[in-house]
Amino acid sequence: MFSSLFGSSTIPALEETARFAQSRHEVLVGNIANYGVPGYKTRDLSTSAFQRRLRAAIDDSKSLGPDGAMRVFKGAQDGGMSVVDKDIDGMLFHDGSTVGMEQQVLEVTKNQNL
Repeated sequence: MFSSLFGSSTIPALEETARFAQSRHEVLVGNIANYGVPGYKTRDLSTSAFQRRLRAAIDDSKSLGPDGAMRVFKGAQDGGMSVVDKDIDGMLFHDGSTVGMEQQVLEVTKNQNL
């Protein structure tokens, strides 16, 4: 009963989006925490890849598990979308790092509006 109730609504998609936004926030805050660390390269999760996978899962009703949960965003241990796989394009500073505080704050702000 609950799987048909939750599977036929937007709740699974919202849950996946919230899980992705939380993981991306953790990555972006890690970039800010490493501000000033020589050689540190900024990292990010791909929002476009997540959006493509979410759209495909919404279009394919088989992606819902027996409990009505959507299976798009998995943890890093599962090799899912939470694996950090790209550097944010930015300025290379004299110490070899790519952390620009303004860019990171902008990314965190954009992530809050996902």
